[in-house]
Amino acid sequence: MEEHPKLAEETDPEPTEQSEVFEPDSPEKVEQAERILREANLARVRGNATVADRLLKEAQEMAPNSAVVLEAIGDDLVKNGQFRKAKEAYQRAMKLDPESKSIETKYGEMVLKVDLFIDPFTMQDQFSGYASPKIAIGLTIICPGLGQMAVERYVKGGIMMALYIGSLVGVSFVRGGFGFLTGKAPFEPLAGVLLMVAAATFLWALVDLGSIKNKAPKRIDPPAPPTEWMNR
Repeated sequence: MEEHPKLAEETDPEPTEQSEVFEPDSPEKVEQAERILREANLARVRGNATVADRLLKEAQEMAPNSAVVLEAIGDDLVKNGQFRKAKEAYQRAMKLDPESKSIETKYGEMVLKVDLFIDPFTMQDQFSGYASPKIAIGLTIICPGLGQMAVERYVKGGIMMALYIGSLVGVSFVRGGFGFLTGKAPFEPLAGVLLMVAAATFLWALVDLGSIKNKAPKRIDPPAPPTEWMNR
């Protein structure tokens, strides 16, 4: 699989206010790029990866600031295990098309994969039997955030788990640790603050679950180039 040098070049410099503003490509260029992407998708379906990679690169050169092209690049990077670059591609695509639900979902999956070290493609199997609200609440009682993951709120669940576990671990490093709860050590304000954070996170997780309707989790397969291009 060829690297995408243009994407790498544009993401290497330190971000500035100007570099965060992407000028969308003209409709004519986007239309030509989408036509090339349809050809690339067809070539990939036929098993001709070399041609598909070449066409994808042509589409990128034709319309480098097209959300559709950037999404396709991100999909290709995911398939080849380049998750950090895929996250960057989806992030740029999301800025160009903030209304796209598919781009937002894929970007969220890469945040889990790259920043939180959680694999969104296998997590569904781990929690496939935990869709009911009662079980989700039970998981939350064990550890805030697990219930959110059971109902497909992975980013929020990961944040809750990090806050809760991090707070409790932090208390153990404070002088006296949890000893002040039993009177074996003097009260430490920092330990009290950390316990309040843990308690607030626990309540946040329970309240959040109250707003979630019962829904069965769906299997998330690794993203593939949108098939609707082939039908245009």
